[in-house]
Amino acid sequence: MWAKMTQLFDTDINEIQHHIRWIVEGEILMLEVQAEAPHLISFYDEMIISYLDAATSSIDIILKPPMNDMKPPSLKQLTTLKAPFHPRVGHLVMIREYTNSLTRFLLQIVSRVSGVRLRTFETIEEAVNGLRVIREGRSKAV
Repeated sequence: MWAKMTQLFDTDINEIQHHIRWIVEGEILMLEVQAEAPHLISFYDEMIISYLDAATSSIDIILKPPMNDMKPPSLKQLTTLKAPFHPRVGHLVMIREYTNSLTRFLLQIVSRVSGVRLRTFETIEEAVNGLRVIREGRSKAV
């Protein structure tokens, strides 16, 4: 099932490449956008929701934007997202090497106000290791 979904969303839309793939199948999903596309934020939101709807447990999501100097999404765009509030979202992760400080600041404000669990890591490898530690802590607490 996951392979079909990955094929479906590993496409080019209006020549903007994006990939959605499992870093750890069924646990950590990464959305990688290779061009600035603020007009497609609602499409990406729906893409992630389809994975969350098909999941049987929580999924952590790593967001990898195209470049460090991209224009951050507007506050209006951020407040229309539905995926961060899906009951199966674990943590949303931003990678510092791919996001500028203004984007991180805006997302931290939105996450604190909304209750979304946002984490920031330096690299994708650190994010995967950090999320594994968090998951292990959650499973021990249960």
